Order: sequence, then structure tokens, then C-alpha cells
Amino acid sequence: MGKNRNTFFTIRNSLFGVVAALAILLVILAVTKALDAMADRDDARNVVDSIEISGLLLTAAGQWAVERGVTNTSLSAREAASGSVRSEMERRRKAADEAYMAGLERLKNGRGFKGKSALISEVESNHGALVEMRRRADGALAGSRETRDADVVGNWVPTVTRMIMSSQRLRVLSEFQPKMTDTRIQAQQMLKNLVWTMNEFAGRERAVIGGAVAAGDPLDTDTLRTLSTYRGRLEDAWRNVRLYAERADADLAIVAEIDTVRRDFFADYERTREAVYAAGIAGEAYPLSSQEWIATATGAIDTILNLARVTGKCSKLLAERSAADSQAAILFDLGILAFGIVLALVSFWIVLGRVTRPMACMTQAMAALAAGDSSIEVPSADRTDETGEMARALQVFKENMIERDRLVMERERERERTEQRLRQIAASRTKFFAAASHDLRQPLHALALRLPELEDEADGAPSSEAVKAIRNSCDTMGALLNTLLDISKLDAGEVAPKLDRVPIADIFEHLATEFAPQTAAKSLELRVAPTSAWGVSDAFLLLRILRNFLTNAVRYTPQGKVLLGVRRCAGWLRIEVWDTGIGIAADWLPHVFEEFYQGAVPGSGRDRSLGLGLAIADRLANLMDHRVDVRSWPGKGTVFSIELPMAEQPPERIMHVETPAWTRDLAGLCIVLVEDDAAVLRATESLFKRWGCSVIAADTVGGAVARVAAADLVPDIILADLQLRQDETGMQAIEAIRGASDSPVPAIIITANLDPDRLDEVAARGYPIIRKPLGAEPLRAAVEAVLPTIGNAAPANGHGEKRN
Repeated sequence: MGKNRNTFFTIRNSLFGVVAALAILLVILAVTKALDAMADRDDARNVVDSIEISGLLLTAAGQWAVERGVTNTSLSAREAASGSVRSEMERRRKAADEAYMAGLERLKNGRGFKGKSALISEVESNHGALVEMRRRADGALAGSRETRDADVVGNWVPTVTRMIMSSQRLRVLSEFQPKMTDTRIQAQQMLKNLVWTMNEFAGRERAVIGGAVAAGDPLDTDTLRTLSTYRGRLEDAWRNVRLYAERADADLAIVAEIDTVRRDFFADYERTREAVYAAGIAGEAYPLSSQEWIATATGAIDTILNLARVTGKCSKLLAERSAADSQAAILFDLGILAFGIVLALVSFWIVLGRVTRPMACMTQAMAALAAGDSSIEVPSADRTDETGEMARALQVFKENMIERDRLVMERERERERTEQRLRQIAASRTKFFAAASHDLRQPLHALALRLPELEDEADGAPSSEAVKAIRNSCDTMGALLNTLLDISKLDAGEVAPKLDRVPIADIFEHLATEFAPQTAAKSLELRVAPTSAWGVSDAFLLLRILRNFLTNAVRYTPQGKVLLGVRRCAGWLRIEVWDTGIGIAADWLPHVFEEFYQGAVPGSGRDRSLGLGLAIADRLANLMDHRVDVRSWPGKGTVFSIELPMAEQPPERIMHVETPAWTRDLAGLCIVLVEDDAAVLRATESLFKRWGCSVIAADTVGGAVARVAAADLVPDIILADLQLRQDETGMQAIEAIRGASDSPVPAIIITANLDPDRLDEVAARGYPIIRKPLGAEPLRAAVEAVLPTIGNAAPANGHGEKRN
């Protein structure tokens, strides 16, 4: 017995009991059903209230309709209204107003609905107009027809009709529409609206014919047309009423009343109606008096009103029955809820005592072990159920974890030592590349600046070949140093692309000019496909990538051709560099974009680079979200490509200069140079001095203005870099020099900036633009282009005139 007690309440049995009971789910379902039943009960009560109010407003409308007919008939009669007629009118008024006021009061104090205030205000306004019209009608009925106010006679029927229509509009729009309604109630509500339509248009017919009978007037064409419209609306509604009687769920009491309407209104009353119509159309005496007509028509119409009352009672009965059913459902669901709560409490006790508390202790032990506390004691290890088995398994896990942590710590220490060594190596490499590139560029730059003088001195001399060799060595070393600097900047994360619209043709033109001497030296044919395409990229970085591709193509193409072109494809540009060189083996292709990888390239090692050019191209492309690719056919050639987004071509802004033979002598011209790059400034100054020009050079706006003022002359042309130091611009320099000289000196903006907005701004100012890099010939052609008034020979005092 003791053994059974120890093993009966196992975790498995406890969980089976909790799952089987589904206590929580039962509680949720019971609460949901109880709430739904409450909502259904409230809806049913609202439907009952709506039906009662609707019945009051229908009753009022019916009584107003009778009053309308009786009064209109009396107003059309020759003699004054009799006492019995006035009594009937008063009785109908009282019945209508009592029902109306009762219904309106309940609507005001009841639930809200859309447009409630406006609808009630409209009905109250129309009722006030009706009361006033009644007062005037009573006065008119006291005398004969000749003494009655024509306005009262003409407006009585429209006034009552407006009251009836507004009250019924209020009735329809105030009816409660629950989310879930018995379809029988919905059908009966629709039936009630149809019955009201029949009652209204039958009442209008009664009033019109009553007036004609009282006046002894025949039924003319306009009157017959109006009566035909009324009858058509009545019969349309009647057809739909009969359809309800054919429904399988039609209420028998309503069906009986429909049969009564068919018999009394559409059979018995119809015969009297047809006789009256026949006399009125023929212009003969009517077969009955106006009072008899009103009484007969009212009796027939009362069967329609009775159908409406019976329909309302049936709807109310259904709604009350629905409310009672909902109330019973609430009580039942509350009982289920109580049972569910008790069951949930029992389940909670089971789960808490047999599952949750032991598992919580186990969780604490596992958390401590996970935190590295191997001294924690594993609880419940002495239990005989599943919890005890889990505790013993956890004890084994604890022992294994202690051993594993020891091994992991040893491996982690070794990994940290390895990573530290790798970081030191990477940092050392980056520092070395950066330092080597920076320190070696200084003497190399100084040597390059002296080369033009050496070339001039060695022109034709035996040492000219040595000078050429020095220039080639400088170019090669400069390229290697630039490569080292690029890779160090990439490693340091200092390269941030500036994406913008880039004219591919300008990139191609620059590369064609740059590589023409190299391809000519190797007797290679360099072909550049013309293009008008624009892409989205960083112009400088894109130029570097394509330069690396072309450098690689020229280096490994002993003979043949090198082609640079672009393809358009679905919003993308694919720039390709083709060559007919030695190609790349298939097993080398996956590695060509790796650092320091050159592959087994035949030939001397002295014409090979560091193996960083393609790696730099790949990393630059990744920075701009471009994609590079390579395909090769050993012995036939290779194609390198880069894909970038296509851009729309903006309006033309750049000054394109041709390079014809020089047509003018620039000797004697005064040139103002504004350039913040010292090397470029000195080189440009030296070039213009060779052409015989006097040069005023400065690297800031203020410096340029000061030197022009000190020279006390008007310069012939201004060449200014677009972007100067400290946010100064070449446009500011030009305007300042022109102001200081008091003369519209011709000017040119020189820039390597490809920002379309900046170029638009320069073009809007009317300045011609030439783009860096630019050779001597294009530069001279640009200068000549903006100096159309200067002759071929410079007169003695023709240029750089002194200011007065």
C-alpha cells in the first residue's frame, strides 16, 4: 500500500489528469459562452424595446393618415364640417399624438444611434408644423368652402405627409440591428416596413379621392396619374408581403392577417374603390358620400394596420423568447464556469505540488550549474518518480559539465592567444603599408616634379634614355605606393564611397587618355566603345577599379587588343574590360580577387605588381554594392566586369574642349591661378610660364585678391579650382578677383568634382567647366576658347594692362 502511494502520483499521471480535465480551457470556454449569452440577451432586450417603439410610431403614422384623409375630405366639402366629423378628427389626433409622444420619449431616453439628435429634431419640427396646420384647418372647417384659406387647403396633405414620412424614417433608422439575429425576426421587421408602405399609400389614395368626392370633382388626368403611382407602390409592397406568407417559417398569426387583408382590402374594398374610380373618370355622380368613402376606406386600411400590429406582436414574442433563452444559457454557462473554476483549482494544486515546485528546484540547480557553480546540490535525487530520474540525470550532467568546462577553458585560452597574434600581425601590416606609402611618396613626389626639367635638358642628349627610365621607375613606384596606401585605408575602414550620378563617357575618356601611351608602347590596340550611359557610383572609386582592370589587361596581353565597353541590362550597367592576353587557368579564377595572389604567370617577376590591384577593386566594389566578375579562356583572353545601377542622363553642363593645333600665341598674357593643391599649382604655373605667360598663383581667395591688387593690373584670365580650403570655392575667387580688378575677367572652373548639384550651380553662374585630369593641349585649347578677342600675336602692351 505504501509503495502504491509513492508511485501513484507520478509526473506522468499528474499531467495526464491535468490534460484530461482541460480545466483552464473549460473555464475559458464557459466564460466566453456566458459573455456571448449575455450579449445575446442584451441584444434581444434591445430588439424588444425597438419593436415596441416601432409599434408606437407605426400606430401614430396610421392615425395621422386617417386624420389626413378625414380633414382633407372636409376641407374639400362645400359645407362646414359637422360635429361628428370634428369628433372623429379629434379622436384620431389624440391617438396619434399619444403614440408619437410615448415613442419619442422612449427614443430620447434610450440607446444612441447614428444621427439620433438630427432625426429627433426633424420630427419635432415637423410635428410643430402639423400642430400649427391643425389650428388653421380647424378655423377653415368652421366655414363653407368659399371662405376657406387656399393655403390651408393646398398644404394640409403635404404637411401631414411630411410628419408621417419623418416619423417613419426615425422609426427605421432607430431600429436596433444586433450582430446575430433570428432570421424570423429580421423577416418580420422587413414585413412591417412593407405593411407601413401599403398603409401610407392607401392612406394617400383615401385622402385624394375623399377630397374629390367631397368637392364633387371628377378625377382628371393629373389626379389619376398620382393615384396610379400610389397604387403601384402599394401593390409592389403587397407582392413582397405575399412572398412572406409562402415562407416555411412564416408565423401562422401573420399569415392569417395577410389573408384578412387579401379578403377585406383587395376583394371587398376593391369593388367599392373601382366603382368610385369609374364614376370619377366618367364625370358622373359618385356612388357614396365623402363620409361614407372615408369610413369604408378607413375600415379597409385598418386591416393593414392590424397586420402591422400583429407582426409587431409576433416579433416581440420572438425577441422575448430569445431573451429568455439567452438568460437560461447564461445560468447554464455560469454553472459550467463554476465547475471549471473548481476543476482548475484542483488541477493547479496537482501541478503546483507534484510538478511546478520540484521543477522549480530543479531549474534553480540547472541555472546554478549553467552559471558555473558546480557546488550546487541537485534536489529530489532520492525520489522514485520521473523527477528523481531527472535529478539523477542532472547529477551526471553536472559531473560531465565540470570536466567539459575545464577543457573549454583550456581551448578558449589557446584561441585568445591565437587571435591576439593575428590582430597584432594585421595591425602591424596596416601600419607598415600606411607608413611605407606615406614616407616613400615624399621623395618620389619631389623627384617627379624635377623630371620635366630633366626631360627638357636631356632632349636629344644621350642621357634622355636614362631620364625616360627614371620616369618609368617613378611611375611604377608611385603605382605600387598608391596600392599600398589603398589597401591600408581599406583595412583601417577610412574609405567611404559617395554615390552619385556618373557619366561613363568621361570615365572612359580619362582611361583612354591614360592608357594610350602604355598600349602604344606594347603595340596593343586599345578600343573604347562610345557610350552616353550614366551610372550610380563613386566616380573616383569606379575609376580606380577600371584602372586596375585595364592595368591587369595591358600587363598580361603580349599582343592583340584591349577593349573597354559597357552594356545596359534591365536598369543596370555592366562595364567590361576585354583582352586577348594569356588568360587565366580555371583553378586560379576563384582566387584572382584575393590579396597578394598573382597565379603562375609566365615571364619575369620584375613587371609584376604586388598582387593587390584586383583585391582592391573587389573591396571597393563591395563598398559601393557593385559586383565584380571575371571570365577567362586560357590562351585566348580574359574579361573583367563590374555591375552598377543605371542613372538617368542629366542635362549637359561640362565644357568639352577639342585639342586642335594651337592657333594663338599666349605670350604676354597675365594668368591668375587659384589652386589649393601645391603640386598642381606649381605644375600649372610652370606650364603657363613656358608658354610665355605671366602668372599670379595663390591657394586661397584672399591670397589671390591680395596678389592681384599688389600687381596693380587687370588679369587676362582666371583659372580656379572649384573646391578650395575652408569651404572656399573657385566661384568666390573669380567674383572677388573681378571685383578687385573692376573688370569682367574671363574665367574657367577646373574640378575633379562630379557632384551634379555643384556642376549645376557652376553652370547656372555661366562659368565654363573643365574636368581634371587635363593635359597641356586640352588646357590650352580651353584657355583659347574663352579668349575670342585676343589676337594671334600679343602686342607689346596688349595683355595684363595696368589699372588707371
